Amino acid sequence: MDKELQVSFQSGPNTLHGIQHNAGESDHAVIFLSGWSGCRLGPHRMFVKTARRLASQGLTSLRLDFAGRGDSEGNTRTASIASMTDDAIAAMDFLEESSRISTFTVLGICSGGKVAVSAAARDARITRLVLWSAEPMGTVRETSRRSRKTASVIGEYLKKLMSPRTWKRIVTGQVNTD
Repeated sequence: MDKELQVSFQSGPNTLHGIQHNAGESDHAVIFLSGWSGCRLGPHRMFVKTARRLASQGLTSLRLDFAGRGDSEGNTRTASIASMTDDAIAAMDFLEESSRISTFTVLGICSGGKVAVSAAARDARITRLVLWSAEPMGTVRETSRRSRKTASVIGEYLKKLMSPRTWKRIVTGQVNTD
C-alpha cells in the first residue's frame, strides 16, 4: 500500500523537503532528481506518476526538492552540480537512517542526470542509474557543429510546417497541439 509522506532532512545548513512513497519492507529505493530549475513533481508531474506506479509494484521512493527549489530552504544562486549531489546523498542518508534502505536507484532528468552520475561516482550505495533527457557532461561538440545541427533541425521542422499533410493532420485532430 502506497503511503505518501511529507519528509524533511538536513543537507548542510539547509532543510530539504520531499515526498516519500512507502511501499512496504524493502532495502532498495528510488531517489528522484529534478533538473536545474525543477521541483519534486517533475515535468508534467512525471515524478509523481512514476513514484506512485513504483509504489504499486512494491518499491519505495523519495522525490526531493533541491536546496533553494520547491519547498526546500537555500539559495538557488549558490547551487551547483556539487551542492545538488550533496543534497542527493543527504536524501539517501535520510532514507537509510529512517527506513533501513541500503541500496538505491537514482533517477535524474536533465541536469538531474549530471547529479545522478556525480552521486554514483561518490556513493557505492547507488546500484542503478536512470537518466531521462540527460545533458552532456561537458562540452561535447564545438560551436560550429552545434550551429550546423541546430540549423538542420530547424530546416526539418520548417519542411514539416509547410507540408499539406501536416496541416491536414492538425486540422483533423490527429496531432496533439497542446
